[in-house]
Amino acid sequence: MSGLGRALAFLRSRLLGAVTLPALIGAAWAWRAGAFGAGGAGSGRTGTPALLRLLIALAGLAAVELMNLFGADYVRHLRGRRPAGGRPTAGGRPRAAQGSSLGPVLPGNPVVSPRRLPPAAIPGVLLGLAAAGAAALLYFVLTVGAGVLAFLLPAAAVGALYVFSPFPYAFLATALVPPLVAGGVAFVLLGQAVPGAFLSALPVSLVSAGVILTYQAAYREKRPPALWVRLLAVLLPYVLSDVAVALLLLARLYPRGGFFALLPAVVFPGWAARLLLTVTRDPVPATAVGVFMHSSLSLAIAAGLLLG
Repeated sequence: MSGLGRALAFLRSRLLGAVTLPALIGAAWAWRAGAFGAGGAGSGRTGTPALLRLLIALAGLAAVELMNLFGADYVRHLRGRRPAGGRPTAGGRPRAAQGSSLGPVLPGNPVVSPRRLPPAAIPGVLLGLAAAGAAALLYFVLTVGAGVLAFLLPAAAVGALYVFSPFPYAFLATALVPPLVAGGVAFVLLGQAVPGAFLSALPVSLVSAGVILTYQAAYREKRPPALWVRLLAVLLPYVLSDVAVALLLLARLYPRGGFFALLPAVVFPGWAARLLLTVTRDPVPATAVGVFMHSSLSLAIAAGLLLG
């Protein structure tokens, strides 16, 4: 399991599913609202087809996420040159070097091998990605309206809370990313804010909180939590995610196809609980299971919305 878990951790740290999969929820919601039909709401001011608009949104989100990944690689490169933080522990796992992190840093390979992209050249890549993200944002400002800029404030707040950590567990703010992404994608496709699109991704947000708490708190090395605290911290968000799915079904915010979203609840929480009980020092396996739940739940919600 450890080998599989580390492979999944690699996928988590190097792929864009954390952003692009919740975006599919917003796209599915917009599809149900008729954005992709002939002359639908997704054509916008310039008559751009909704599919092209969705691809531009995904490209912009991918650019932002790649900035995070390349930025993390560059910070790791700088720390390697100035080994003041992130020192290996006695068990061989690196400690978190940022004040915003309680637990160990998860393993992950560079986005691009240093043989192909020298770490010192990463700032140039970051500038290119920033330009791509800014171009996508400018496009939507011109075609949808200045209302798109309203999403920048909460996104910046989430980033600031994670980086500067002004209070304990401020890093949990990143769990708000799925609703922001889903609601933002629906907004650029429909031209208006749709509360249902934000709420549709709420279960994914709760799973994100469970994943974050898995490696940030459940496996922290300084004053490790008791076993029951470890289980409660991780499993409670997963259970609340299942409750949120059920409530959204009862409220008919999800169509009948939304029952697909209950399927991940059958497998992953029990799997995560078993790993939390048996693997007490390595955060990768339990984290990987949570990531699997995050991905499968996002896809299940999007599929449920599409199938109706």
